[in-house]
Amino acid sequence: MKRIALLFAAMVCLTATAQEYGRIAINVVIPPLSNVPKEARAALETKMQQVATQYGLASNGLTDRFVMTAKVNVTSKDVTPTTPVKISQKMEVTLFIGDVVDNKVYESVVLNVAGIGQSEEQSMIKAFNQIKSSNPLLKVFVENAERKIAEYYSNNCQYILTEANSLAQQQKYDAAIAKLMAVPKVCKECYEQCMAKAEDVYQKKIDEDGAILVQQARNKWLATRDHTAAKESLAILSNISPQSKAQEDANRLIGEINTHLRNIEAIAEEQRKQEWEFALKQYNDHIKTQHKLIDAAREVGMAYANNQPRTITYNNFISW
Repeated sequence: MKRIALLFAAMVCLTATAQEYGRIAINVVIPPLSNVPKEARAALETKMQQVATQYGLASNGLTDRFVMTAKVNVTSKDVTPTTPVKISQKMEVTLFIGDVVDNKVYESVVLNVAGIGQSEEQSMIKAFNQIKSSNPLLKVFVENAERKIAEYYSNNCQYILTEANSLAQQQKYDAAIAKLMAVPKVCKECYEQCMAKAEDVYQKKIDEDGAILVQQARNKWLATRDHTAAKESLAILSNISPQSKAQEDANRLIGEINTHLRNIEAIAEEQRKQEWEFALKQYNDHIKTQHKLIDAAREVGMAYANNQPRTITYNNFISW
């Protein structure tokens, strides 16, 4: 029964693959080619990227497993008897799509191209420019590779789920999610299973991360329990995903902080009020005990006199 289900899933996957592009991610990789100069290699890579774009094979950044690469074989090279001298080259460009993890080639195609230029590099660049993404050979090449990659996902779906679960148990949540998200939509059954698992793993990730952030925020708050600590704690809590189960604890902590700050402000306000009332009472008491005008003047004079130096000049005193 399981075998029938697996075969059915593979058929669904293959049918969808033949009808839809842009679902399977392939990385374009050009290795250092000793017989291809740097600029010519860049021209070849550009053409391969165009092929990948034409058939929706651009990398999604989630897996490096499947690649498109190339090999160049120069079949003939001639120097023209002209001025200036030009170099004419014919070559076979073989494109491969395969699995670099299992070291397996899924599909290949040979393209015969030729170019002429004032240097070997120029002639190669012109030859590579002859590669057209609309070439029917490339369409067949890509479709066949897609089918085989789709078969890989259908045949290894349970292994992918098991490996992702193992990574999640090791708390390598990001790695687990990336592995699950790499499964293309064309394999509907496997894709749906992996997406469901990815949601579970992500929930575990944000729950755990959220719990850690709540504890960090609580520690920050309890250190001083003032306005600065409150702001720093809030900044930490703002990093918690709204979907995290830790959001409830975060809200509870925010409530505790908010209540405490209000009490501090109430106490501070009460203290300021008491200080003001005490100062006002002192002022009123001072007004009530104020002396008559003459008495006040006397106090000022006495204060001034008391602050003067105590030096007496007897001579001046006698003269006076």
